[in-house]
Amino acid sequence: MKKYITEQSMEQSDYYLKNLENTINKISLMQFEMLTDRYVNQIAIGYDSHDSYARIQAILSVQSRLQSIRNMSPIVEDIKLYAPKENIALSAVTGLGEFDTQMINEKNLKHPSQIVYSSGKLYMTISDLSPITIDPMKETPTVILEIELSIPEIENDLVQSNIRTYSGIVILRIGDQYQFTYDSNGENQFEPFLKSESEGNSNQLQLSEERNISGKSYMVIQVAASKDNKLLLQQFIPKDVIFKQVHRRAIWFWIFTVLTFVAICFFLAYNNNTIHRPLLQMVRAFKRVEEGNLETVIHHNHQDEYRYLYEQFNWTVDSLRHLIDEQYRKTILLQTAELKQLQSQINPHFLYNSLFIVVRMIKLEKLEEAVIFVDQLAQYFRFVTKNSSDMVILENEVQHAKNYANIQQTRFNNRVTLIFGEVPERFKPRLVPRLIIQPLIENAYIHGMEDKLDKGVLSVTIELNDQQLRICVEDNGDRAEDNLARIHACLNTDDSFDKETTAIRNVDRRLKSVFGPNSGLNASISRRYGGICICIIIEGEDLSHA
Repeated sequence: MKKYITEQSMEQSDYYLKNLENTINKISLMQFEMLTDRYVNQIAIGYDSHDSYARIQAILSVQSRLQSIRNMSPIVEDIKLYAPKENIALSAVTGLGEFDTQMINEKNLKHPSQIVYSSGKLYMTISDLSPITIDPMKETPTVILEIELSIPEIENDLVQSNIRTYSGIVILRIGDQYQFTYDSNGENQFEPFLKSESEGNSNQLQLSEERNISGKSYMVIQVAASKDNKLLLQQFIPKDVIFKQVHRRAIWFWIFTVLTFVAICFFLAYNNNTIHRPLLQMVRAFKRVEEGNLETVIHHNHQDEYRYLYEQFNWTVDSLRHLIDEQYRKTILLQTAELKQLQSQINPHFLYNSLFIVVRMIKLEKLEEAVIFVDQLAQYFRFVTKNSSDMVILENEVQHAKNYANIQQTRFNNRVTLIFGEVPERFKPRLVPRLIIQPLIENAYIHGMEDKLDKGVLSVTIELNDQQLRICVEDNGDRAEDNLARIHACLNTDDSFDKETTAIRNVDRRLKSVFGPNSGLNASISRRYGGICICIIIEGEDLSHA
């Protein structure tokens, strides 16, 4: 409340002083403009040298301007034009008269266009020789313009603009001597003290502080206009007036606070028993379920909404437990079925071609090569038909893929150069799904190397990249764009009956099922060879520590 009243009082005082200062500046500007008026100069210099018509015209024109200045603001009481050399005095109120040196106060001319308090009135006086004193021994000004300000109008405007029920004492100072003090409570016993206070603080444009005057606490609000006009407005607001209503309602406030506190205590106790505890029990049950405890059961003895929520929670957890068990069994069966499908996808052409190669080696009496080839073929079928587990260590999986590639190399003779990278020692014991590399090599031979008559390249690399284990199969086969589109279509849809692409899709699904959605297959154009590059991506935080 104190801050609000302080800001409001300061804004009101500042608004009042700015309006008053703007009015005074406008009056002063018109006063200066009058000095250059040709009719004013006609009256002030060579008045008798003109004919009667010219003199009357000049008098009426100047008086009209004087009245215009007087009418521009209620605070202008009168404006007078003095021409000492022509012995003329012209007033906006009384009209034409004779000039008398007693009409002008010497002090007024020493402060041109400034407000001067003299003989109980406020004046603004300028002359064509300002500043100058009226002295017969010195040069006499030809024209003097004097504006008399209405003190009652200024004081009334001050009261109307700034006085509120809490205003207390208001002081307006204009110039160096005039001071108007208004006490809204009708007490003027502090006026001498307040006068000295205002004089001491007149050098500060804005002030807001607390003062103790004759044992009474006041809030002092001071606003000053520009130093040229010397306008200062102070308010001494009694603090007991500001806080009168607060003090009167303090007891009721504390009574209400105590009653509110008691009511809140009762409400909190009721809320704790009927809402908080049952809700806390349900939250704890959810946390136990979140931790994987699907045997959680909660009970509620009251016949209310929580009983229904508890029963639905128990039913949901029981249903979730059954669904998870069912989904787990389905996942295991699906993975097993996919592995069986991969194992059953032994291309009969591959078997026929392999047996044909063995027969040809025997006929050509390449018995040692035939033995090695048959041994490789036996290892291949032994690994493919093994049903003990879906997961194997990476070293065995890579060895199987390498064995398959060597078999294909015998078939393709010298048409394809095989580049097979080694498995880093720290990744050799890592478990991976079975038969994830062979389908990619098989796809490369069938769709990439089949039409290569020479200079074919097939590369298999194993590396760690950004916590991702990447096993990449690259070739330099032709029709790379068509093959890439076929692989992307295979990975993005289930509507495929091609055995090779089905095997690739199954590999992608099994990798995602075991290692998460960020793992799987990624196919692109090989930057090194220009053919297809299809990578197995296995992601996991433990890869960097493998």
